[in-house]
Order: sequence, then structure tokens, then C-alpha cells
Amino acid sequence: MVHPFLSRGAGAADIVEAKQTNSLRWSTLPRDILTAVARRLNSSVELLRLRAVCSSWRSSLPLPPKPFHSFLKLPFPNARYYDLNPNNRPGYLCLFQSTVYRLSPLASSKNGWLLKLSDTQKPNTFSLLNPLSTSKFKTTRPNFPKQINLLDYRISEICKSYTLKFVDQENPLEQTESVLIRRVAVLSDYTIDGDGVGDNFVVLLLRYGGDLEAWRFGEEKWTSIEGDDNRFDEVLCCGGKCYAIDYAGDLSVFDSGLNLIKRFSDRFVMCCQPRQRKILVEFNGYLYVFDKTSDLDAEFYYDHWEDEYVMNWKEYDMPLRLKIFKLNEKNGGGWDYVGSLGDGVFFLGDDVTFGIWKKDYGCKGDCIYLTDECFVQLEEGEFGEDTGVYDLNECKIVALAECPEYARVFWPPPSWFLDSASSG
Repeated sequence: MVHPFLSRGAGAADIVEAKQTNSLRWSTLPRDILTAVARRLNSSVELLRLRAVCSSWRSSLPLPPKPFHSFLKLPFPNARYYDLNPNNRPGYLCLFQSTVYRLSPLASSKNGWLLKLSDTQKPNTFSLLNPLSTSKFKTTRPNFPKQINLLDYRISEICKSYTLKFVDQENPLEQTESVLIRRVAVLSDYTIDGDGVGDNFVVLLLRYGGDLEAWRFGEEKWTSIEGDDNRFDEVLCCGGKCYAIDYAGDLSVFDSGLNLIKRFSDRFVMCCQPRQRKILVEFNGYLYVFDKTSDLDAEFYYDHWEDEYVMNWKEYDMPLRLKIFKLNEKNGGGWDYVGSLGDGVFFLGDDVTFGIWKKDYGCKGDCIYLTDECFVQLEEGEFGEDTGVYDLNECKIVALAECPEYARVFWPPPSWFLDSASSG
């Protein structure tokens, strides 16, 4: 590929060489064009990789600033969350961000590996998280690297997820999440070059029970978002819009100013059971809803080790059921039933939802990875904790920890990753 521009700083020798070879050095790309390219990148990692091309580009492009919303302090919401700070300690509510990445070797883009990293308050350090939850991942593999140079791999950002935690003022490492929070979403037009800081930056908080609140950057209080006569069951932000679906199956669409712009009413996906839940996923430009129902007839037993009641799900072939619908905005809108995901693979986590194509990871398609209390209870932090796979093609559901053929998209780390990390 040949770029058609000469840098203003290019000398006569560069011009002569360019004429003789009919090409120009990429290092001479004008700064304004390079900046325009950087503005179209989706993540700070992509900007770092762009800067790594040559010294000229590093001098032209500044390091990406730390996102202004990292560890952002927020006021406490209107609804009471008794378990965030039960002892009334001095502290504050803080927004934490995690990112799911796809890694693959530099020599090939096939057989990618999913990795979830969370920002920490230490510069240039991250925590490795369980892919579908907010718990820190514990690995006992002796050859797992303590440091990862992301420039050693092809890397792309899949999605971001957010959590709200209470941070103890005297001991910031003491952080508490609330079990009453169902989902935290962020609606933002923030860019990696720092433009638009604070403009239309909104945090949405969905509470178990259906209360939905929003906090806009710079405001002192949260604002309650009202639906029709039903409480909200799920919220998702993508493409500059906020989607909130209620228990009756009605979907409300809000713009970046949280103004209601559309409402799709379709009672085909309404909730009618206490253990039923809807989960929204955006993939390949389409909006999906997964209607999940746990088996109400399943038996529970008291697990003294976990100090809680656990479903005896092994007595049942299908401890939960899923129905899938895709939003059809034509003719007034509604949900179309989806019987197969084809080559798609979907992930329904505690704090994150996303989809991938099987060809990019060498995994099985037409599958749904999800977290649910019905799966085998492992020690917190172990891989596969509370996670299972719903195989639509084979009509079966299995615990991820018991099926390595499904787990390899997450674990164990591929040999190319361990080899490159140890050699680095």
C-alpha cells in the first residue's frame, strides 16, 4: 500500500527516493492524517499499537489519556442498597471498568482467545477476571505470566463492562459490591483522544426488583427512569442509545439525553414466572433478547460449605430454559423467534453480554455461555465458577468446568500465548 502524501518535513532525498521507487515511507505520513486515523480507533490499545509502528508516529501521537471515568466517584443512588455499606463506614461509590479482549498470535488471526482485564488503581496494571463475572481469576499454572505485553499479539476489544462498588475511605482496597444490583451500563460518546469528556456520559443502574436510575456526569443526584406500568428487567447501552426492556416484554429506546424515542410492545416475551429473566445482547448490528427461565420444579439442598441453598440440577436434563428473539424494527417493531444462532456464539455474564463468530476462535457454534446458580459451585475465583453452556444444536446444557471442549475459548491459555509470554 502506498500513501499519496509527503510530510512537510520530508527532505529532497526522500522525494527522489519516492520517485524512484514509486512509493513513500509510512513514517512520513502527515500528522493531521495520522491524527484522523487515530480518532477512528475504538480503544486505547489500538492507539498504543498504532504508536508502536515507528518513532515518527510515536512522536506525532500522544499516549492515550486514562479514561476520565476510571474509578469515578458517584453519589449514592436514591434506592437503598443496605449491603454496600452495612456498617456506615466513611467511603464513596466508585465506577469500575473491565474490558473483554480477543488475543491471537501475530502470525495468524485464527483461533483467538478471550481475556477479561479490569483496571486497577496502580498505573499500568490490570486484574485478570473470570470472563463472565466480576470475581478475580485465580490461576495455579506455574507458567502463566505475571506480565503481558499486549503489543506481542493481535488484539481487539470485544466489549466493556462496568460495576459499582463501595470503597472504604480509610482502606481503598476494601471494596464491596451489592447483590441487589442487576446491571450497570454506561451511555457515553467519550473518545480515546479525550474529546467530549463528560458530554452525555451517563451511568445506568438497574436494581433487582426493576428500579432503573441514571446519573449524568456532573450532577449531584440520580434520576429515576419510569417505564409504563412495569418494572425493568434488563438494560443495555450500544450505538449511542439505551435499550431497557420491562417484565411485560416492552422495549423502550432512549437517546443519549435519555429522551424516549421509541417503544416496541410485544407481550410474546413477557415474564410470567418468578425465576424468569430477560437478557439483552447486541451482536452484528442486531439486538437480541434471551428469555431465561430456571426450572421451578427443581429440588434444592442446603450446601453447608457455601452456606446457601443450591439447585440439585444434575437430577434434571434441562435445569433452565432459553428462548431467543431478535428485534425486528419493521412494521411497528416486535420480536422474531430465533431457533438457531448458526455460527454465532453468545455470552450472558453477570456484568457483560456479547457475541462472537466461531470461525474466529475455533470453537463450536450455536452455543450460549451463561452464568447461573444452577451450575456446579466452585471455589470463588476458579475458572468456570457458576458458568455453563447451552448447546442449541445438541439440545443440552452442561457445566463449563466439566467440559474442556467448550471451555477452551477461555481456558486453558493457548500454547502460543504461554510460549510468547515466557520468551518475552
